[in-house]
Amino acid sequence: MTVITLILSLLLLGASERVMVAEVTAYSNDEFSINNPAWLDGRTASGKRVKEGMCAADWKHHPQGSLVAILGVGWCVVEDKGGAIKGRARFDVFKSSHKAAVQFGRRWLITVEVL
Repeated sequence: MTVITLILSLLLLGASERVMVAEVTAYSNDEFSINNPAWLDGRTASGKRVKEGMCAADWKHHPQGSLVAILGVGWCVVEDKGGAIKGRARFDVFKSSHKAAVQFGRRWLITVEVL
């Protein structure tokens, strides 16, 4: 199922509380992006190694392991959190390089929490 199909299906089913417009940024795991040397080991807050398809979120709103669909990005699993990632409508997607994270920038995108 594509992200857009999922969003439309949820809206039609009346599950609009799962659909939102969220602020989405990107991060990478390199010396240009990380301000704490202890975080350069490539591990997320969940202890897993960072990789494409992972994202950071506020675990009070999106617990570890939550599956999130982000229009224009695709699917991500919440495996990380960060000091600036607060609230329900805030996600940080992992990118494999600092350049890719900077190019992604800050976007406001339609998101859906699936689990």
